Amino acid sequence: MMIGVLQHIQGEIAKRDLMNELAKRLKVGAPLVLAGNYRAYSSEPLLLAAWAQRWRMHGAGPDEVRAKMDRILEAAEPPRSEEAVAALLAETGFETPLRFFSSLFWGAWITRRAAALL
Repeated sequence: MMIGVLQHIQGEIAKRDLMNELAKRLKVGAPLVLAGNYRAYSSEPLLLAAWAQRWRMHGAGPDEVRAKMDRILEAAEPPRSEEAVAALLAETGFETPLRFFSSLFWGAWITRRAAALL
């Protein structure tokens, strides 16, 4: 399982290197659950607003909401899209993923290590 990791890896090359290393360590057919952010935060202002509203509903004040928003906008570099996640997995030796969860910016997929590494 890799949950909440990929969006914290800076750059496409580093993401690909990480996934290549992971694929090398898995047996053919071994499952992988990958979960995390899968789109650029700035690409969906409405979803960002919904996220901020959720924090407010759970008691966060304006300063806390602003700090949380600043942190995610500066610290994370998620894949550009769900298609980019699927392409990354294909490039690094995994089968076509099946998404089984999504919420705002988050998604979760299950895939398997393919028979041949690229």
